[in-house]
Amino acid sequence: WAIVQLCLCVSSVRSGDPAMVNIVENGDRHQPSDYTAFTDASWSITSRNMSTMMPHQKQTYEEFIRQCVDEDEVCDIADKQRLTMNAEQPGGMKNYTETGFKKIRAPAPLYKLLKDFWDKNRDKARIEKDDASCFHNSWQVPTTILMTEESQFEGGGWNLSAAVWASARDILEEWTGQKLAGSSVYGIRVYHNQSILTPHVDRLPLVSSAIINVDQEVDEDWVLEVYGHDGKATNVTMAPGDMVLYESHSVIHGRPFPLNGKFYANIFVHFETMGDVDSMEELPPKGSLPPYVRDEYLDTYFQDFPDGWTLLHDIYSMVRRGDLYTLRYVAQRDSSVINSPDTRCMMMRQAAENKHIKILDFLVRELEFDMNMLCKSQTPLDLVEDILGEGSPVVAFMVDNGAKNYHDVHPDNVTFDDRCDVIKLAISYDAISQNALKFWFEKMNYDINMICDDGLTPLDLAYKRFEGRRNAFGKYLELSGGVYYDDLAKGDAVLENEKRKDSRCVTMKAAVEFGYAEVFDVLIDELNYDINTDCDSMTALDHALETWEFDHDLVEYLEEEDGITLQEHKNTRKLSIRTNPEERCMTVETAIKDGDQHVVEFLVTKIGYDVNMLCKRVTPLDMAVNSNLKANHPLVHFLLDRGGEFYRNLNNSQDGDGDAVDESTLDNGDAAKDEL
Repeated sequence: WAIVQLCLCVSSVRSGDPAMVNIVENGDRHQPSDYTAFTDASWSITSRNMSTMMPHQKQTYEEFIRQCVDEDEVCDIADKQRLTMNAEQPGGMKNYTETGFKKIRAPAPLYKLLKDFWDKNRDKARIEKDDASCFHNSWQVPTTILMTEESQFEGGGWNLSAAVWASARDILEEWTGQKLAGSSVYGIRVYHNQSILTPHVDRLPLVSSAIINVDQEVDEDWVLEVYGHDGKATNVTMAPGDMVLYESHSVIHGRPFPLNGKFYANIFVHFETMGDVDSMEELPPKGSLPPYVRDEYLDTYFQDFPDGWTLLHDIYSMVRRGDLYTLRYVAQRDSSVINSPDTRCMMMRQAAENKHIKILDFLVRELEFDMNMLCKSQTPLDLVEDILGEGSPVVAFMVDNGAKNYHDVHPDNVTFDDRCDVIKLAISYDAISQNALKFWFEKMNYDINMICDDGLTPLDLAYKRFEGRRNAFGKYLELSGGVYYDDLAKGDAVLENEKRKDSRCVTMKAAVEFGYAEVFDVLIDELNYDINTDCDSMTALDHALETWEFDHDLVEYLEEEDGITLQEHKNTRKLSIRTNPEERCMTVETAIKDGDQHVVEFLVTKIGYDVNMLCKRVTPLDMAVNSNLKANHPLVHFLLDRGGEFYRNLNNSQDGDGDAVDESTLDNGDAAKDEL
């Protein structure tokens, strides 16, 4: 770097024109030989001791950092770290190209993919961040962003990110001569008027990268300033569809000149080097130094990454983001990293959950995964149907390749413990669907209130899983008759009581048939039998009257013990309902407030409520009017048709709580009708 500093100069590459041009600031034209990177001319690059070559830019930086620190004192520390990384990281990295950057046109299919996504979702971009940052004046003009990996955007999701990676990878691999694993697809990020992006190197593991300009609306070119491996500072202009390749781990890059225009939309595609394109070397041990870091930078690297390099051992991330390329690279060199049953189940699940059919096809056809392997009492097909539903293309793909459900593969192996494990597993997974529970309880006839070895029912498991919060599983289980274990225990007690009742009915019926009153003495006095229990729609007295004469000793005995027939029992209950004034008033008032004509009709015609019953100087008709029911409401019509009156129109009435009124004093509702 000391040698490089001596020969740094600046040039500019414009879209479609690789010629070098001059930088003009405030009317002063600078020749390429005037402008070197380590004089910190356009911005503070490696130190804050900026050149006076561009006084306006020096003033802009000083004002930028002052405002940033005013917003957040951390800005000062972060900016010093930026300067340190710019000065030290490039020299500690291995480079794979001669220049460090190159501008081309993006492949037409790739640009169309991104432009279509942008056109459909550009109005949905959200603010990325609006707090202080030493990398962008976000507190003044926040960037907005559309993440391609987010499926809530039309056309978005991991499949789009994977397609962007796949298209860009071929270009960057040819340029660098390296096998590349996807690190991130970031954006589309939208910069707005007066945005500044300070010069920096990317944090690892962003090594080989590309910027694609998706769209822009500017008054003048917003140049990308890069410092190549030859030490020269170059300003690169871009048009929509242009693609700048750069080794982002060692090439300082930024946009220090403010954007003049409405917006500038870029997407950033980053890769990490795995090894030479033609190399078939074994995988390096987990936790080693990555191939793009020089030995002299080892201490700094392990300070930032204490676990070392883990890229080629992070199978979960590869499958989740659909990185078939890296997964195949790993499998070809060391299949042992994917051979454990748990790893294979995880891979099948993640590929299905993220709808990566190409990954599933690779697992089955190339790695020869058993499509019906057992994953904690489920097959992969069970897992996929739980997540995506039976109509998913992923499910169709698996069925076409011989996938079956657990009960089809192991029809004789579903034990009680297995069923508990299945339900526990289903409820414990975030992504599992309610339809899965329906399948097990409705199609497979699992007992919805089965008690597992830890004393929990499925409803208990759902309650425990969501820490007592309401959830879709619990709602389904409750609606389907599921109960908590404690309530189930109470239900068992009720069942025992019913069994006891049935047993007592048999005993009393036998005693009646023998005609022994002495037996009933024991049953009533010592065993607390209720001789008026409903046993097959008959009480003990009903049985006695059916079996013996009216004057039989047993009949007389049961009557003396307050035994009654079932009809008398019902009449007694009905009489109790009719003769409780407070309950009658409360019942009819509630029904009228609800405007429930059918309930009021039932109370009057079936139970025998008086249509002009008095409840603290209020009749049902008064209640209806007080409840703001209109004169043409069916309930009001019913009361009038039955002779309902207002309290003030009743003659010689008594003020009571539900007391009846002398019907001879009424005008059959005529006064009320006239008044209404």
